[in-house]
Amino acid sequence: MPIQPANVRPQRRALDIACQWLPFALATISAGFILLFLYTALRRMNYPFAFDQVEGSMVTSVWRVAHGMPLYTAPTQDFVPFLYAPLYFYIAAAVGKLVGIGYGCLRLVSILGTLGSCGVIYALIHGETRSRLGAIAGAGLYAACFSQLGGWFDYGRVDSLFVFLLLLAIYCTRRAPVLVAVLVWLVAFQTKQTILPVAVLVLCAEWQRPRRMIFGLVALIAGFAGSIVMMNHLTGGWYSYYLFGTAKGLPWLMRTAVLYLPSDLLQPFGLAFLIVLASLLWVPVQRRSRSTQFYLIVSFSLYASIWFLRAHAGSSSNTLIPVYAWTAVLFGIALARLMPRVGGMDSPQQKLCSTLLLGAACVQILGFLYHPGRYDPGAYAVEGRQKFEQQLSAIPGDVYVINHSYDAMLAGKQPHAVIDAFGIIQDSPPSAMRTAYLAAFHRAIDAHAYSAFVLDDTADTYKPGDGWMPADFADQYPVRLLAESASISGPGAPPVEKWIYLPCSALDGDTSGFIHAGSAISYGTCPKTPQK
Repeated sequence: MPIQPANVRPQRRALDIACQWLPFALATISAGFILLFLYTALRRMNYPFAFDQVEGSMVTSVWRVAHGMPLYTAPTQDFVPFLYAPLYFYIAAAVGKLVGIGYGCLRLVSILGTLGSCGVIYALIHGETRSRLGAIAGAGLYAACFSQLGGWFDYGRVDSLFVFLLLLAIYCTRRAPVLVAVLVWLVAFQTKQTILPVAVLVLCAEWQRPRRMIFGLVALIAGFAGSIVMMNHLTGGWYSYYLFGTAKGLPWLMRTAVLYLPSDLLQPFGLAFLIVLASLLWVPVQRRSRSTQFYLIVSFSLYASIWFLRAHAGSSSNTLIPVYAWTAVLFGIALARLMPRVGGMDSPQQKLCSTLLLGAACVQILGFLYHPGRYDPGAYAVEGRQKFEQQLSAIPGDVYVINHSYDAMLAGKQPHAVIDAFGIIQDSPPSAMRTAYLAAFHRAIDAHAYSAFVLDDTADTYKPGDGWMPADFADQYPVRLLAESASISGPGAPPVEKWIYLPCSALDGDTSGFIHAGSAISYGTCPKTPQK
């Protein structure tokens, strides 16, 4: 036996220790991120106000469903639906019957959806590789994306439930009878309609089993068509208008289209994609095998469809959740394929390669480490929001809260259509409906049908004269009052209302409930100041 140099022995011992402990470390880190997400989400689930501008209006939609009101109707100043399919709203309303309608029931659905996605990612990876370490690493990477996506996983919005159903549909297409897969695809479609082209392409991945593919496609198309016809019948045609008609007016955004690959994918997942590439180069795949064809077609359909969505206005970080979940699946499969290969090499290369591989996987996941307090708005935000609700409640009459309809309801006011919903109509190509809607809005403002407007920013940022706000808005509502919520800022602070616009007549009565000593206020063209 050759005598090893003295300086080689410590290196060998270090590699032995690394190879022994890195698998345990990777599994612990991965499971830890799942638990970290759960802790963070449960900690803030019952925060009594919105995390983002749309979340509160989603609660309003769920409230309508829970009270037997239609979800898809002709647009009015009181309500305009979002361009989402209905399933999430009905599930959240059902949960709300048990725990109460509010932010908590919507967020609970999203939390369960995220945990379900982690479970399906684990099942997909383990089903392909029989590697528990690769499966938990993939699930852990997805859970770690909570911070990269700005905390979207537990928002009271459709995305987390949709991604769970999407992953489940992919899993069923790979493992279950085709009718089961089609049923799950239909359920996913009724959560978010953008799944339609992906569903068709993924079922085409079964081209090597033509009878299964054709039967699945026929059942899928029949199911899609049948569900659309039924929903249009129930809603007088408004279902298709909001799900398919409104998105046509969304413009292209070349910047996000160009930056999709380098910024949205490679920058956060550089090591993950290196591991996937190493797996393809080092462990050759059978390109015509059913497994390879399936994963190639699913990968193309998901990455391409999300690029298309990112390239249009209205896209936000939540658009990326499906491809982040799929990247976690590919990462886990690649890791599981590489580990036996490097394990079968002769030492010392085997131990060095194992150390580099598992170390890179740990670094990739740890790169998303976050402190849960960063996503907790905290008592200061709650206090500020409560002061604003008291201020809003004290304003007499019908107050239009343009961005946060559920805040109006919390203050005992009538909710109205929010700009994120009716903005799609406003930005759509000219039509009789668009003209009539904006004209009705202007007439209501001219008639002072609303005693105040509450905005997230100053009126000039809403482009007076272009859209819902008439050019003389500042003359109609010249009093500008700083909202109590405007002081909320810092980590975890969501978008808030900052300005309240009132007509001069609002100063004729008692204003002590909403204008206080030290309030930041300008009276514009009003001839007098409020009564003391």
